[in-house]
Amino acid sequence: GFVTENFFHTVMERESKTTTSIGNGVSLPHGSPTEVNESKVAIAILKEPIMWDNELVQIIFLLGFKMITKEEINRIQLFYKEYVSLIENQEAISRLKEMESSIEIYKYLIH
Repeated sequence: GFVTENFFHTVMERESKTTTSIGNGVSLPHGSPTEVNESKVAIAILKEPIMWDNELVQIIFLLGFKMITKEEINRIQLFYKEYVSLIENQEAISRLKEMESSIEIYKYLIH
């Protein structure tokens, strides 16, 4: 219920236009904000990297952001600011890859 039934379609449509792999083994797929009921981020850390367009990816952040109110927009801008500092840090990426539970990942990301 966090996204509409059409959200997946908008993610795939976006991906077909240009890849969302952003380097450092990370991808950032996202769908249309109009298909989001409540903003969420889903994280997948794969045991083995996969080929994502022309790049090996092991960490996937699937974004579903609703951006209607100023508060929502501010929260998402803060997320991106923190996200950029995370993905540019090779040590942080390596640590994420080693984590085995969603609780461990959550605690690490909110520290």
